[in-house]
Amino acid sequence: FDTFVALSDASIIGGTLVTDDPKAADGGTVQIVAATGANESIFDGSSNAVTVDAYVQVEQQAQLELIGTIDNVGLLDVGAELFPDAPPSAGNLLIDGTVTLTGTGTIVLEGSNDIISGVGDDAILVNAGNTITGNGTIEDLAIVNESGGAIVAGYGDALTAQFVAITNESGAS
Repeated sequence: FDTFVALSDASIIGGTLVTDDPKAADGGTVQIVAATGANESIFDGSSNAVTVDAYVQVEQQAQLELIGTIDNVGLLDVGAELFPDAPPSAGNLLIDGTVTLTGTGTIVLEGSNDIISGVGDDAILVNAGNTITGNGTIEDLAIVNESGGAIVAGYGDALTAQFVAITNESGAS
């Protein structure tokens, strides 16, 4: 049977999230689940980094907000389909202020409705080593791809950038 921790309208302020296999659900899952009310869980690395050495699913209709430094060596699976018979709906990854994404992890947008979006006019994602892939939309933010950072379309559908300024530094793709 699957082991999981469900977060609903929760804040993780600094610290480390770990599952047995950070790249697959087989070793346990941290699930960001849709909720009533604010419907927003937060990984806040503004004072101390949040380390994600885990498989994290942001389910459809749920929102995960990133703040500060996030050291991702696992997988953030945005728009994970937990209920296959449900109509498709967006999973959202929100970038609040300047977010520095370190580590060698992966962010996957599972479906065309899934979104990575800036919060406010000053949203900047500094991608220092992660791969952002899948299909869906990246919107309303600036992205600085540092060495090792990559944005790659995948799964046969488009990865769309709307109102996004992307800077690739040496070694980024």
